[in-house]
Amino acid sequence: MSTQEQATEIRDSTMQRVRQTLVILLATTLLLAIFQSEGLVSWSYDLPPNAFTETVVSVVQSWNELMRSIGATDVGESVGDFILSLRDLTF
Repeated sequence: MSTQEQATEIRDSTMQRVRQTLVILLATTLLLAIFQSEGLVSWSYDLPPNAFTETVVSVVQSWNELMRSIGATDVGESVGDFILSLRDLTF
């Protein structure tokens, strides 16, 4: 295999890993936005006040209300409670 072919193979495998990592990051972000939308609300309150962030806060609050109305936040809270209960276990 020539040096150029090796470089191309390395570049292709690197790009594949980058794409896989981006998919994982996007999926994780989406899951957090759905099941931990209260965290988004809290985060939005910490933004510096200006016209843009007022819009962000409004959108995030609407998103949280939607997630609450479909029960997604309940799932997130239940998972969080379960994880916290695991911390209390002793072996």
